[in-house]
Amino acid sequence: MKGVYTFMKKFIRKGIAFVLAFALTLGLTTSAQLGSSTKANAATTDPYKARFMELWEDLHNPANGYFSPEGIPYHSIETMIVEAPDYGHVTTSEAMSYYLWLEAMYGKFTGDFSYFDKAWEVLETYIIPNEKDQPNSSMSRYNPSSPATYAPEWEEPSMYPAVLDSSAPVGIDPIFNELKNAYGTSTIYGMHWLLDVDNWYGYGRRADRVSTPSYINTFQRGTEESTWETIPQPCWDDMTMGGRNGYLDLFTGDNSYSQQFKYTNAPDADARAVQVTYWANIWAKEHGVDISSNVDRASKMGDYLRYAMFDKYFRKIGDSDQAGTGYDSAHYLMSWYYAWGGGITADWAWIIGSSHNHFGYQNPMAAWILSTDAEFKPKSQNGARDWDKSLERQLEFYQWLQSAEGGIAGGASNSYKGRYETLPAGTSTFYGMGYEANPVYSDPGSNTWFGFQAWSMQRIAEYYYTTNDPKVEPLISKWADWVKSVVKINDDGTFEVPSGIDWTGQPDTWTGSYTGNPNLHVTVVDYGTDLGVTGSLANGLIYYAKASGDDEARELAKELLDRIWNLYRDDKGVAAPESRSDYSRFFEQEVYVPEGWSGTMPNGDIIKPGVTFLDIRSKYLDDPDYAKLEAAYKANEDPEFIYHRFWAQCDVAIANGMYSILFGEVEEPINNSFITPTTTNFDKNPDKQADINVSLTLNGNTFEGIRFANTSLVEGRDYQVDGNRVTIFAEFFAKQNKGQVTLVFEFSAGLARTLLVTIVDTSQGTDPTPTPTPIPDTDFSLIVENSSNGAPQSNTITNNITVKHNGGDDIDLSKLSIRYYYTKEGSASESFNCDHASMQLNVAPYYLPCTDIVEGKIVTMTNPKTNASSYLEITFNSNDGFVEGASLLINTRMFKGDWSNYDQSNDYSYGNANRITVYYDNALIYGIEP
Repeated sequence: MKGVYTFMKKFIRKGIAFVLAFALTLGLTTSAQLGSSTKANAATTDPYKARFMELWEDLHNPANGYFSPEGIPYHSIETMIVEAPDYGHVTTSEAMSYYLWLEAMYGKFTGDFSYFDKAWEVLETYIIPNEKDQPNSSMSRYNPSSPATYAPEWEEPSMYPAVLDSSAPVGIDPIFNELKNAYGTSTIYGMHWLLDVDNWYGYGRRADRVSTPSYINTFQRGTEESTWETIPQPCWDDMTMGGRNGYLDLFTGDNSYSQQFKYTNAPDADARAVQVTYWANIWAKEHGVDISSNVDRASKMGDYLRYAMFDKYFRKIGDSDQAGTGYDSAHYLMSWYYAWGGGITADWAWIIGSSHNHFGYQNPMAAWILSTDAEFKPKSQNGARDWDKSLERQLEFYQWLQSAEGGIAGGASNSYKGRYETLPAGTSTFYGMGYEANPVYSDPGSNTWFGFQAWSMQRIAEYYYTTNDPKVEPLISKWADWVKSVVKINDDGTFEVPSGIDWTGQPDTWTGSYTGNPNLHVTVVDYGTDLGVTGSLANGLIYYAKASGDDEARELAKELLDRIWNLYRDDKGVAAPESRSDYSRFFEQEVYVPEGWSGTMPNGDIIKPGVTFLDIRSKYLDDPDYAKLEAAYKANEDPEFIYHRFWAQCDVAIANGMYSILFGEVEEPINNSFITPTTTNFDKNPDKQADINVSLTLNGNTFEGIRFANTSLVEGRDYQVDGNRVTIFAEFFAKQNKGQVTLVFEFSAGLARTLLVTIVDTSQGTDPTPTPTPIPDTDFSLIVENSSNGAPQSNTITNNITVKHNGGDDIDLSKLSIRYYYTKEGSASESFNCDHASMQLNVAPYYLPCTDIVEGKIVTMTNPKTNASSYLEITFNSNDGFVEGASLLINTRMFKGDWSNYDQSNDYSYGNANRITVYYDNALIYGIEP
C-alpha cells in the first residue's frame, strides 16, 4: 500500500506561468470593505492587525462560502480547481492545520479562544478517523513484529497493480506497544490527508454513500502519477463500489481481496497543528485562558506522528536490504507520509512509515516543542527523546541540502526507486540514504515548486526566533540572502516571486558539517504571484528579521504584504488571476486502467481502459465554470480563473498578523498596566482564610474589572477597589476547588494581566504552601512546577522541572540546588541523564548545555524519612545570573542499571511540586522537606 500523499505542486505542468499583476486600481480596498470590523479591529490603529481582522471576517462570512455546513474549511471557495485535491470542495489536513493557525492568532488579538477550541473540535471530529472508521477490534490485532506486507513502488501508473511479496524483509515496529500503553488503544491518532467534504463523489462515510464528509484517497500509483491520472477511491472499501474487488486491485496485486479501511497521514500538516497550538497556548495564557485540553490533543498527535520517522517497511537506515530490529529503522525525519489500515470484516491491521524524505515537510519547530516544552511532551516513554533526536537530525538535513546559492534542495530516500534498489555509484548520502532532487513524484518534480522553500523555511525562521539556536543562523541567513536576490519588487508597484525552480548537481555526502555544496545549484525558471506562497515567504522573513535585526528582510516582507493588499484585495479576501494551460487535461488526459478491469464510480461513471480524467468525474459537467472551461478548450486558449484557496487566505492573514505582533505600527504608543503580585496562595482552612490584596500600576490606563474563566467578578461582592489597590475577598476563593485559579485583570488599554492563585486546604491535611526563606543580602521570590514523572510503575523517573523567578535580586546559579525525594526499590545502581536545560525569558530561551553545566547526584539518605530514602540533587556549574521574570527549565531522567521498575506511588516528591525543595547557599528557600 503506497499511500503517497502529494500536495500543492502536483498539478502544475512544467511551463505554467501565472499572470502578473493587473493595474493597481483593480485590487484597491474600498471604504465599504473596510467598514465591517470586530471590536479588536475597530480599536486598532495598526494596519497589519486590521488586515488580519478583515480577512478573518471574510473567511467567516457565510456568504463567501469558505466553510461547509459542518464547519469544515473547503480547499477553495471555487469548485472547478485541480491541483493536489481534484475538486474545490474537498479539503486537506493542510487546510485544517491552517484553520487552527488562523484561530490561534484571532485569539491572540481578541482574547477569544473559543474559535480555536471549535477548530480543534472540527479537526478531531471529521479528519481524524474515529474508532468506527478504524475499529479497535482490527487495529488491536496489529502485530508490530510484522507491520505490513511489502509491495514495490513503480514509476508509471501503467505498472500497477504492484504485487504483494510476503517474502521480502520487513522489520519491527518499535513504538506501537508504548503508544498503546500510553493511550489505552490500538487506534491511530492522526489526520487523514483528504476529505470529500460534500460527498461529491458519493462514497459516503464507511460506504453508506450519503453521509458527509467522506474519507477518500487519490494518489497511489508511482512517481509519475499526477492528479490528472488518479482514480479516486474510498478509504473504507467494502467492495460494493468500483469493480469486482472494489478499487483494491487497481493498486495492489494479491491472490484474493478483503474488505478494508486505509488512511494516509501528511506529516507536515500534523506537525503544523502542534506548532500553532504551541503559540495558541502562549497567547491564551497572556489572556488568562486555559486551552490545556487542546495542548493534550496536539501532544498526542505528535506522539503518533513519530511513525513518519521510520522507514516504510521498518528496514535499517543505510542498510535497507536488512529488516530493522528497532530504532535502527528510524531516520528521525518527517517523511512524506505514514499510513495504516485493516480489515472491515476480519481482524487484521497494518502500519507503514515512509522511506522518502523531502526537506519541505520538516518542522524543527514542532520537534523542539515536543521535546522541550513540559506541557507538550508526549505521554509515551520515548516520545520526547525521539523528538529531541528528530530536531537534531532535521537541522542536519537542512544543512546538508543547502545549495551554493542558499536555496534548499529536495531530500533523501532509504528506498531507491521505491524498491530498495542499490544506489547508483557516486550518489551523495545522508546517514546512508541517497540524495534525490525530487523525492516521491516527478510530474512535475516535487522540489521544482518554490512554495516548499517558503513553507519549510518559515518554520526554520520561527525556530530561530524562538530559540536563538546558533546552529541555524548561517543556514537561515544564507537562505534569506538568496530570497532577497530573487524576489522582484518592481517600480510599477507590482511584485514577482519565483514559481518554478530547477536543480543541478548534488550535495556533498554528509559528514557532520556543511561544506558549502559547491556542486549543488538552484536557478529560478519562472515567476508568478502565488499569494499564499508570498504570504508564507513574508511570514518567514518577518521572523528572521526580528531574530537577526536584518531590516532588509523586514522591508521586503512589508513590501510584499502591502502590494498583495493594494493589488489583489477583493470582496472575499485576496486573489490573483491564474492562467491554467494544464486544464486541457480535463479532456485529453487518459487515466490508466488495466486491461480487462471494469467498474463504476458511485454516480455511474464507467471505469475502463481508455477513460479520461473527465469521464470518471462527469459531475464537473454541471459545474458553474464548466462552460467557461469548455469554451476556452474549443478556442485553443488557456482559461483564466481567480481562486480563493483557504490555506492561501490564511497564509496572507497570518503574515500580516505576525508583522503586527513583531513590528506593530501604531499611531500612539500604548502603555501597559501591571499588577503586584502575579502569583499568590490561598488556604481554604477556615482558620487561615484571608483576603488577597493586589497593587495596580496603571500607567495612564483605567482598571476595568476582573475576569474568571467566562464570568466577571462583581465589584462589591467579590472584590473592592481602593485607589490603586484591589482587594479580592476570601469568600470568593473559599468557593473554588483546590488547585490553581487564574484571574484576569482588564484595563482600558494595553495587555491584560493575570494573577495565578494556588488554592490549598490545610484543614484536610494537605501540605502547607511553601514560604520562601529569606537569605541574608538577597531578596527574590520563586515558584516551582513539575510535570511528567510518568506512570506510578515505571522504569524511569522523569522530571520536567520549571523554576520561575517571580521578582527580586538576580540569583547566582552556582549557589542554587534542587532536590527530588523518592524511595528506591532494589539494590541496582542508578544513573542520571539531563535531556534538556534552558533559561527562558519571555519566549526566547538560552540553552544550558546539560553535559557542561547541569549536574545530577543521587544521594542515599542516612536518615530515611517516610516515602523518602533517596533524593536527586541537581546543581549548576555556572555563575550565570538567574534574573527576575526568567524561568529555569530542566528535563531529567533517572533509571536503574537493570531497568527494573520504580514504585513511584510512595515517592515523597512524586506528583507534588511543593515537595521539591530548592536551596540557595545550602539554605532552604522553597518547598517542604520530608
